[in-house]
Amino acid sequence: MGVALAAMHAALLAAGCALDGPIKLDVPPRVVRPERSAVVLFTDGLDAGVLDEMLAAGELPNVARRFVRGGVRVRNAIASMPSNTYPNTVSLVTGVFPGRHGIVGNRWFDRHALATEYYIRADTFRNVNQQFLAPTIFERLADRLTLAVQLHTRRGASVVLEDDLRMALRWMTGDYVGHDRQTGDYAAQIDDVARSAGRWPALTVFYFPGIDELGHRFSTDSRQYRDAVRNADVQIGRIVSAWEQAGLLENTYWVLVSDHGHVAYGADEYLDVAGWFRRTHALRVSQEDAPAGDYARRYAAFAPYDAYVANGSFRGSAIHVRGPDGWHTSPPLERLRALLWPEGATGALSDPAALFAQRGVELAVVSAGADRVEVYSRHGRAVVEAESAEAGGGSGLRYRLINEVGDALGYGQTAEQRAFVEAGWHDSQAWLTATAELRVPDFVPQVVEMFRSRRSGDIVLFASERGTFQNDERSGHGSCLASDMRITLFFAGPDLPGGCEIGAARMVDVTPTLLELLQAGIEDLGVRIDGRSIAPQLKHAAEMPS
Repeated sequence: MGVALAAMHAALLAAGCALDGPIKLDVPPRVVRPERSAVVLFTDGLDAGVLDEMLAAGELPNVARRFVRGGVRVRNAIASMPSNTYPNTVSLVTGVFPGRHGIVGNRWFDRHALATEYYIRADTFRNVNQQFLAPTIFERLADRLTLAVQLHTRRGASVVLEDDLRMALRWMTGDYVGHDRQTGDYAAQIDDVARSAGRWPALTVFYFPGIDELGHRFSTDSRQYRDAVRNADVQIGRIVSAWEQAGLLENTYWVLVSDHGHVAYGADEYLDVAGWFRRTHALRVSQEDAPAGDYARRYAAFAPYDAYVANGSFRGSAIHVRGPDGWHTSPPLERLRALLWPEGATGALSDPAALFAQRGVELAVVSAGADRVEVYSRHGRAVVEAESAEAGGGSGLRYRLINEVGDALGYGQTAEQRAFVEAGWHDSQAWLTATAELRVPDFVPQVVEMFRSRRSGDIVLFASERGTFQNDERSGHGSCLASDMRITLFFAGPDLPGGCEIGAARMVDVTPTLLELLQAGIEDLGVRIDGRSIAPQLKHAAEMPS
């Protein structure tokens, strides 16, 4: 680290010590206060299991006071699939599944445009705002004042609070806790924004990325990760206390949410996905970014390759296979099936040459046409299908799981589970309710919806309990397992009870719930919201078991 950079880092650290002091908000009478407002505390990578451990140990007093004793917890809150930051952040602010909003990974490949994107870089992390298809909650609240604090996905926000230089310095020096501390400190500037606008924000979203970054670098078992969680608790306490001191608490709804779990990798659970396809099938595999320039240049760059592996997801990997007529077409389903095990092998699901039998792999899913996905695991083979619910006298879509060999998802462990699956078609909410506590939660509707985007790939691999497809970090996420898919989700505020819980909800439910709580309504802006408002359930939540 250079002398100048070190000096600037020391100054930031010194400033950070003062930032944990109380925040004073001056809201003069001329500032119009909305009848209802909301604050979202978005803690990237806050693992729900670690949160529970630290709450039980008394290490998170502010979360305990505002949300556990003072709010409603969603006991089984489920991320969008794939369980990575950018797909889920967009789902958080739109209420739409990744397969329909178009951000299907932290890295993606578009076979028609021959374009790629990788968001985990300083020069690309905000590109997402131009690349998804659904309106955000900020855009739906366009007639109100909205704030995004250090949030990368903020299209439509009235005001953005961030400091690029300070952010860059903290990221360069590894001061991720300081970055989250700065998120808390920005709360002190909101009264300036309100005075300038003449009204208080209807929605403020605070983003805390440091927990996730320290999880990747040191694992969720580390002191560094838990220190970051403690720091987030301190910042939450500062923000809530500032609202309370300013007399804003009584008309403010609060949301504490994370975007995925965090799983410590096993030392011998790594699979080099691109390398496996090269060795087993002699495929020419690219993982490189598309070159800058026009389509002809991109076409020339990808012409030598048979497949593209989008592996920016740690515990999930999307494989795009070039079709017989070029990249703009998908290969026949038989070709995709053949890639799961070498031609001439027995085809048994336990065959050691089968892709889904490799150490570190839990499931392989294959796009099998519109509304149809094939699922493979070492436990069996299955098909997931969707159809219009009008066929059953309802509305929307309904889904079914057909086990062809064995029990691919482990949904047949009890007679009740088997009966549910064998009954056939169910709507999305029924699948969520029936599987939210299982090892592979909410898989059936979400896997079909994931493949609605052409960026999703032809085959998607999900890692095993401690598996990874990226070996340069200590902990990660991206699989379809409960360890990755279960998220932290609490609501608190006026007319919501304290010390209560409800059963199951999804990341995509946050936006429609906030819109109802804020009495904003959901207008048709061209893209259907996949989530549903859980405001009625929150208001009538049951007391948490002691």
